[in-house]
Amino acid sequence: MSSTNRDWMYNRLDNGYVRIEFAAKVKEFISFAKQHCPTYQSERKIRCPCNFKKCRLVPYLDVETVEHHLCRYGFVRGYHSWYEHGENGDEGPQNSHEMDCHIDDADVGGYDPTPYREMLHNVAGPSFNWNAVEESPNPQARQLYDMIDASREQLWPGCETMTTLSAMARLLAIKSEHHIFERGYNEIIKLMKDCLPNDNSMVENFYATKRLMRGLGLPVEKIDCCEDQCMIYWGVDSELTSCKFCGKSRYVAHRRGRGRNTKNRPCKRMYYFPLGPRLQRLYASESTAKHMRWHGDHSSPEDVMQHCSDSIAWRHFNDVNKDFAAEVRNVRLGLCIDGFLVFGLSGKSYSSWPVILTPYNLPPSMCMKFEFMFLTVIVPGPTSPKRENRRVPSPLVKELQDLWNNGVVTYDVSTKTNFVMRVALLWTR
Repeated sequence: MSSTNRDWMYNRLDNGYVRIEFAAKVKEFISFAKQHCPTYQSERKIRCPCNFKKCRLVPYLDVETVEHHLCRYGFVRGYHSWYEHGENGDEGPQNSHEMDCHIDDADVGGYDPTPYREMLHNVAGPSFNWNAVEESPNPQARQLYDMIDASREQLWPGCETMTTLSAMARLLAIKSEHHIFERGYNEIIKLMKDCLPNDNSMVENFYATKRLMRGLGLPVEKIDCCEDQCMIYWGVDSELTSCKFCGKSRYVAHRRGRGRNTKNRPCKRMYYFPLGPRLQRLYASESTAKHMRWHGDHSSPEDVMQHCSDSIAWRHFNDVNKDFAAEVRNVRLGLCIDGFLVFGLSGKSYSSWPVILTPYNLPPSMCMKFEFMFLTVIVPGPTSPKRENRRVPSPLVKELQDLWNNGVVTYDVSTKTNFVMRVALLWTR
């Protein structure tokens, strides 16, 4: 491939946004590297040519991370000839002095483009990163760590038994368990604030409490459903007021005498808990991040299956999807859906159907624990979804497709690095 007409490599942004043409050309570059780069053929990794000071043609990364880096940081200066990605020609740097014209050694962190340094890279392999230094958490992870710092704030100076966050969490639990109205909750907050020392950090009301707890970053999406579960009002159907299959109204009919400003109440509603932030938390926590690589690091006796990763299906999936398997931190999931009677003792027939996802990266002693079984969808009753079950988990299907195709930037606290986490659903039951 000729190295001419590559001005697009250094024309990345337009009014602060990545150009569509640049993103398309980056995909062509990745495709070219996958076909011609020897290290990709053997290790499924290529050198990262982005202009980030920790990369600049030094580390070997998976192609998804390289594509993300190029869109974020752009190409390293002067890399018009792709000599590190399988392109033959005489336009690449001929010696270390010419390389110095394009790469600042101080910025790279001691990079020495000599044959001896190259020999060390070849011996160490693509997984070796010469500039393996700690990175700062991405904004999503930073929000969690800021919340943890806030959890250490004392309720008042000298208080050793309670923090602001723990007090708010306990108050919210009491409100939920005893069905306390918002007005009553605010009165309790006011009484506690008057009883505490003047320099306390107690919040003012229920609204301030929700703002404080929102930093935990575990959102929920409430989605209206058809009364007969024919469809959900989500995506392109979010503005409909009646079911497009059975014609029933989306909202409960108002009783006579109510005001015109009364909000419409849906006949039925489902709850969806996004999956991505919860998986990111597994890597943001020091107690779980190192265990998320267990499936790729452990060794089992031959003909003995101690974990799902020892199965034939798991190995076949790795053989078929080598790009995905090259990053051991990518997540494999199992899905389970089943119903239970909410009012079984009262004789009323009403069943709810939860959808639960389990990450199988974890060791056997952890992956089936209650805290690692992620409730993602609650399908309301009173009857089972049956054939309509295909339409109800549409938000989950959409998010799983996005996590498989694009992934999400995640901070791994065990290695102090950011990476693009992808997700695959292996089993359903």
